[in-house]
Amino acid sequence: MLSRLQAFFSHLTARQAFSLFAVALLTSAFLIFENIGEPLSPSLPVILYGSTLFYCQKKFFLTLNTTVKDSPYFLGFILTLLGLMEILNGGLVAQGTSTVVPRVGAAILPTVFGIFFRQLLLSWDSSDAYFDREYQSIADGLRTDAAKFRDAQARFVGLVTEFVKTREELLSGEEKVFGEYVAALKEGTSVLAKIQRNYPKRIDGLLEDIAAVSGRVSNAASSIEATVTALTQTYAREFEENRRVLAAARSDLENQAAAAQLAIGNSLSGFAAHAEGLRQAAASHVSGSQSVRDANTKLAEQIAESSAEVSHVVGDLKRLAAEVKAIDEIIGDLINLLSNRVRELRAE
Repeated sequence: MLSRLQAFFSHLTARQAFSLFAVALLTSAFLIFENIGEPLSPSLPVILYGSTLFYCQKKFFLTLNTTVKDSPYFLGFILTLLGLMEILNGGLVAQGTSTVVPRVGAAILPTVFGIFFRQLLLSWDSSDAYFDREYQSIADGLRTDAAKFRDAQARFVGLVTEFVKTREELLSGEEKVFGEYVAALKEGTSVLAKIQRNYPKRIDGLLEDIAAVSGRVSNAASSIEATVTALTQTYAREFEENRRVLAAARSDLENQAAAAQLAIGNSLSGFAAHAEGLRQAAASHVSGSQSVRDANTKLAEQIAESSAEVSHVVGDLKRLAAEVKAIDEIIGDLINLLSNRVRELRAE
């Protein structure tokens, strides 16, 4: 029996506490309506009920909820109302003062004891103290966290401000870079448009000049070839004529020498005729040499003219090469400029 009671008190629940509450209420109401042991007896169930709760809380370290801890006060207040109702139903005039005062005391005392035990249960509740400590530690942690949060918030605001400032600087830098890039593109576009407008014409002009120079070179080559052919033929004819003249002169000299050996002493007239023949042969030889010299002079003049024409053609070719090189350099500079801009944008 004792062990069962100990188990009951050590595991007291809110429903079991309500059962004790109902028993105490019925007992005190019976004592009030039967006027037994007034003014103290109606308060005894309240005292017993509050003592039982305090015993369970203190002895077995039960954690009672707020409703159970407030139940002694509720019990006393209900009994007070029941006592006052019973007094009013009996009639205050019919009852004497000596009867009414104990009965009013019996109605009020349960509330007094209920308030006392309610405060006792609340004050001696270790769980409340524990919860108070926990709440206090939580509150301290919350205050600390709130202070840290404010500091973190201030740092966050600073970081956001710095980020916004940095982002504005980056955007301004990007805007500047893009402006320069657009300006470079416009400049490149204008250069390309200019090249597109002028380059085909210049190419056509260069091709026409090259064709003209090629024609002049071809004409000069044909002229040189014709001149060389004519000179070759002239030299061949002159050489053949000179060879024939020299052969004839040699034959004459040999004949004359033979005749001179046979009739050297016979007549001076024969020697004079022989001398005249020699003179004529020499004059013919001199005339042939003069023709060769004239042909050489003419060939030199034609070669000089051909050289001047070739020099002119070479100068035109050099000028065209210089113009093509300048155009290539402009295109290369434009390509390098665009490549550098693209690399700068990729690096940023």
